[in-house]
Amino acid sequence: NYRTMVQSSNNHVMELGVASLKHLPPNSILISQGDMVTNSMRYLQRCEKFRDDVLLLDETMMTYTWMRNMQGPHMKRWGIQFPNSLHSPRPMAGSYTMEEFLAVNGRNPAP
Repeated sequence: NYRTMVQSSNNHVMELGVASLKHLPPNSILISQGDMVTNSMRYLQRCEKFRDDVLLLDETMMTYTWMRNMQGPHMKRWGIQFPNSLHSPRPMAGSYTMEEFLAVNGRNPAP
């Protein structure tokens, strides 16, 4: 059964992460969503030191106040500012929309 099920040479998830990161300009900020997409890049950055100049923000994690409080200080290099406590697609007290986040943190693309 091992011979038919072995996945030791399956690099699909790694290839997804590389394809997502390799063409970004230096010191980019990338907002992602979804475990496979985000974690493929996160693994490459933290374990392989591939494109660790890119700030990877998971939109789903931005919906938790602890993300801003715990991770925010590590984002100073990129000048990230959180407009309020947490991200919410629907306006609610203490939240910000993606539009508000991008208005504060948006940058012109590199030439």
